[in-house]
Amino acid sequence: MKIPNSLHTSRITLAAAALAATLAATLSLGQAAASPKDLDGDGITNRLDPDVDGDGILNGKDRNVDGGICLKGSLKGKFVGDRLKNVASAEKDIDGDSLPDDSKSEKDIDGDGKPDKSDDDIDGDGRGNGSDDDCDGDGKGRAKDDDDDGDGTDDSSDSDDDNDKLSDDDENEVERPLAPSPDAPAGSRVRAKVKRSPSGKIELEFDGRNLAAGDYDVVVGGQVLGTLTMIADKDRTEGEVHFEINPNKVGELPLPFNPFGLPVLIVKTGVTYFSGTVPTPSDIFIGSGDDNDDGKRLISPLIPSVGPPVTGEGHLEVQFGPKGITGLEVEIEDLPAGTYDFSVDGTTRGTISVVLVKEKLKGKLRYELDPDGNGELLLDFDVVEKSIVISQGATVFLSGGVTAL
Repeated sequence: MKIPNSLHTSRITLAAAALAATLAATLSLGQAAASPKDLDGDGITNRLDPDVDGDGILNGKDRNVDGGICLKGSLKGKFVGDRLKNVASAEKDIDGDSLPDDSKSEKDIDGDGKPDKSDDDIDGDGRGNGSDDDCDGDGKGRAKDDDDDGDGTDDSSDSDDDNDKLSDDDENEVERPLAPSPDAPAGSRVRAKVKRSPSGKIELEFDGRNLAAGDYDVVVGGQVLGTLTMIADKDRTEGEVHFEINPNKVGELPLPFNPFGLPVLIVKTGVTYFSGTVPTPSDIFIGSGDDNDDGKRLISPLIPSVGPPVTGEGHLEVQFGPKGITGLEVEIEDLPAGTYDFSVDGTTRGTISVVLVKEKLKGKLRYELDPDGNGELLLDFDVVEKSIVISQGATVFLSGGVTAL
């Protein structure tokens, strides 16, 4: 049977159209797969996409943010991106947005939509850098990792070893190795690290390596604070233990006193393997004072003297000018509501009322050389190298002091 020319032409046209559509789809697929702006072709740009490669693993949990099998959309079932883990030395663009991670133009390395300068979770695992035991996402806890934040700089030379955008000096963090005894195995180590925040919070950490597996007592100031447990891991052992004033994270143990400068022993079955002292961070200077005379402000913590269930913290903020102290502020929080005496070298200088402020118990006193009457008190006493105490009756809740400049 002869096919009419019109029908033949129509079939050719349809075939051509189908071929063109197929080619267009193929081209579109290739472009979508290769596009650095929307790697998985789901219509959400990489910089805003919570799952850049569409593999069903959110960026924060994905060890290879820009590589995986797409589970939905036009690229479903296809592998897009690269096969490099985020921490691989060859991985230069974790979120696949065509901007190298070390580029000045790259403002969001992990592609989580948060600018790095304000992102407290550089490796995108859902834990803030300050509390993340594996800041760089390389699978190594801090006790195992000499480069906590994965920036290529050894922690001993890194001014910000947790990459939280605060220098270790600004965080008042100090780390020191403890001295091995003759009984310590060759190649073993234990380090002591302290961090003191302006609020008065103190963190104390010990990490060990290459001691025999087992439990070791951590003795600070003659008191056993906790246990450093060494665990075998391939060709070595690792262990770490964390203490904090008012612990608020899983795994933290209570730190019931100010440990600065106290002797430390790492002991097992009566044998001392490491010894030393807890390092002491300096007081925190935070820039010019507010009296326009190029003064300085110093933050000095107040340390809890009463253990759980009573908790609390506080700090002194002292303004220094060319002629000495120009202002003083005392702030306390998380103590039971009530009134507390503020004493300097045994003399009561004021009373602090702790009340509920925005769901938090707080109290504050402010002293000035020239009070303006807005709740300020006259500063007619010295606090440098003096004993500072916050008490209620005979019970001391917080204590501290201000070092000389």
